[in-house]
Amino acid sequence: MLKFYYKKLSLYSRPVWIALLEKQLAFESIELNLNGDQWQQEFIAINPFGRIPVLIDDDFAIYECLSILDYLELQYPTPSLLPKESKISTIVRMSEMLAIHELIPAMLTLIRVTDNQNTIERANRQITAMLSFLEKHLTGKTYIAGEQFSLAEIVAGSIIIWLPYLNIPLSNYPNVELWSNQLMQRPSWQATQPDPKVIQNWLKRIQKLPKVRARQWQQKSQKSKLKSGL
Repeated sequence: MLKFYYKKLSLYSRPVWIALLEKQLAFESIELNLNGDQWQQEFIAINPFGRIPVLIDDDFAIYECLSILDYLELQYPTPSLLPKESKISTIVRMSEMLAIHELIPAMLTLIRVTDNQNTIERANRQITAMLSFLEKHLTGKTYIAGEQFSLAEIVAGSIIIWLPYLNIPLSNYPNVELWSNQLMQRPSWQATQPDPKVIQNWLKRIQKLPKVRARQWQQKSQKSKLKSGL
């Protein structure tokens, strides 16, 4: 049986979780707390980078979200989540890559709350660019790939739903808003969607991290000075 190491609130774990459900694969789910679990010797032996998600198929371990999704599509091709036509397939791939490498970093910048206005503006531009990209490619379509539910929905669609929690409404992008609302009706979305209160608490904890780390660094610095007699 497949083993899936994940965290419920992980933006990188949820696409894999959804794909497993959409493909109706049997799997054992193992949730890590990420408070040190990821650095335990048992997990490091599986993924030396200490990150989730991880999927194990027999004795074969795959890590990194997009690599796992590629593996699932090749190893378990039914139902297909990647169109055969080259241009449409490329758009799906672009949607995945942009969501992981542009959208998530921009969202994390806003979540962590920075005083650097240029950084905030750059993050907002990235998010606007992603929403505009999706709005364009959803024009007159049910899904990014037309009538085929694809990896574009699983990756970009599972991340977009977090934007309203960052006070970024989807109402200016009617195609994206309709698309997102329809995705949220799917059983795989409902099974993996965290409780709104859990999301809000998680956001508050993430926002506090920079201040906590700054305080820890200051305390460590003061202790070092005392030890050195300064």
